[in-house]
Amino acid sequence: MVFSRYQKKLQSDTITILDMDKETVNVISRLKILKTEALLGGWVTTLKEQLEIHSENEVLLKGEVLTRNRKHRLKEHHKFVSQNRDYSAICNEIVDSLVNFLQERFDIDADTVKILKPFTELEPSVDMKAVHKLIGNDLDLAELSMEYSELLTHKNIEQLKKISLKETLQALVMTNFFPNVSVIMARIVAAKPHSADVERVISVNNLLKTSNRSSLSIESENEYLYIYFNLPPLAGWNPRPAINEWFKKKRRVRETVTAKEQEWYKGIFISANDNQKDSQTEEKVPTRMF
Repeated sequence: MVFSRYQKKLQSDTITILDMDKETVNVISRLKILKTEALLGGWVTTLKEQLEIHSENEVLLKGEVLTRNRKHRLKEHHKFVSQNRDYSAICNEIVDSLVNFLQERFDIDADTVKILKPFTELEPSVDMKAVHKLIGNDLDLAELSMEYSELLTHKNIEQLKKISLKETLQALVMTNFFPNVSVIMARIVAAKPHSADVERVISVNNLLKTSNRSSLSIESENEYLYIYFNLPPLAGWNPRPAINEWFKKKRRVRETVTAKEQEWYKGIFISANDNQKDSQTEEKVPTRMF
């Protein structure tokens, strides 16, 4: 439960790659606590509350007596697999394997986080050359360093340090004075520590392109997916601005004189009925033979 909660938090849109160290250290400490203390409200705690131990051979679970089968499944002891393992040993092995996995996985991005974190926290000790080489080598280094120096002397710098990276990026984009710094921060925000976004796109695409839409073009698929992820639902869309924009353009009204005289409009428009009568009269008039 602790590890699954950690996974769900990493798959959210608010977590960036720089938040992994804090979340990973937190979940490792919580996993190590499980070696000595059971999770409050977990199944282990619930099971202990339901057990009634009267003696070594008399244990009740919800009023039912539990019996211990001392017979082995095999006549001989297995040489490679342990058949009788204590619960605490299994718990410790699971915790240690999860902790080792998290530590090894986090060490891969440790150098990247060490370079980028002072930049996002607006610290003067940032290594601008390393940041430029890592994530902004297509930008001008002089412009980037000058913008960052001006940002550190901004009057609202203390307020920017207190808000999240996404909110800082939104504030910088509105000023138009820090374009290079905004690009670096936007790339850090876009770098997610998971592949959940790609998996969501694949799932939606599988629902979109069914057997009835097998000939759907790539351009149409991209437009459908863009609308699905970026635009509001149809129930929340206000068509009034689009209608007003449509009315601004002068449009020519085309007179369709014979449109109401079609055969399938009979009984709806008088002109269609008259046309049918005229055609029937013409058929009854005999033609002169030459």
